[in-house]
Amino acid sequence: MTQPLAARARPYLFLLGVLLLGYLLHRAGPQRVLATAREGLRFLPLLALCQAAFYLLESLGQRCLLARDASKVPTSVFLRTTAAAYVASVLVPVGRASAEAVRVGAYSRYVGGARALAASTGFQVPALGGTAVLGLVCALTCALVAGATSPLTWVLALHAAGSLALGGVLLLALRRGALGQRLAAWFPSLSERARTFDEAMAVPGHFQLRALGWCVLARSSEVAHAALLLLAVGLPLIPTHAVLIAGIQIVGSTAGEAIPGQLGAVEGAFAYFGTVLALPEHSPLALTIPLMGRVAQYGLAALALVFLNPWVSRMKPTVESSELSPAKPSGPGHPDP
Repeated sequence: MTQPLAARARPYLFLLGVLLLGYLLHRAGPQRVLATAREGLRFLPLLALCQAAFYLLESLGQRCLLARDASKVPTSVFLRTTAAAYVASVLVPVGRASAEAVRVGAYSRYVGGARALAASTGFQVPALGGTAVLGLVCALTCALVAGATSPLTWVLALHAAGSLALGGVLLLALRRGALGQRLAAWFPSLSERARTFDEAMAVPGHFQLRALGWCVLARSSEVAHAALLLLAVGLPLIPTHAVLIAGIQIVGSTAGEAIPGQLGAVEGAFAYFGTVLALPEHSPLALTIPLMGRVAQYGLAALALVFLNPWVSRMKPTVESSELSPAKPSGPGHPDP
């Protein structure tokens, strides 16, 4: 799908998500869903904390791939960038790509564009690895709880295998240093930047292993988030059910990647696979679980915007004055104020 076509399709995809969510609410009973959700509001701060932990842990993993240049990025910039990337991941379609674009734009001022882009590209390998680990755990748990023939078991197994295969292919391509070379072959004018990119991609293996460790920890926080969701909707805290909720979340998020906020897709996945959680068909709990997570998600995004607002306000006078003054050189060693 081309970029203009994708941009034109987004409003219709969003409308489709709204219609799907409205249909699921109507079928489950809005009053019953709201009554259940109201009881779990006290868990919202903890749910938001788990979501913040997930994104912070992933950001630390991505930071690892800046290698020795990571120390050039001030902690305050790292935290602001993490908050801005989280907002982008929640509010913008294709959230992961949007979040990576935010990171590349922020870090390039301190470590250079090639290093920032290489870290963002290379991070997809440990990120896919962490997803594959959680997907495999979820598939095995589902096979234990619902049986090996359960549709969710197969979907999770295929998702884990696909993530692992894609990560392996990307790792092989990056290790061979072929991306920059091929780009230079297609666009000779970019040969110098392509060479710099390939050099930046040559990150020692222990940095990749650290990034993978952070990603696995981030995925573990999703299981903790799922356990809190069980308590929030009044269900018993069963460890296998917490793992299954994390698995259903992965399936729904992947299916609705093109929809802003995966609206309707995640709720649809819970409605369809809710029976593996021993919930009756059309149970309002199957819809309340993802909705509670969504409220915490948007609440955290709102807090992130409040956190970012003073920084954006300070940046406005700088941007306006820079438009009236001669351009000054900037680079990795001389970040803009």
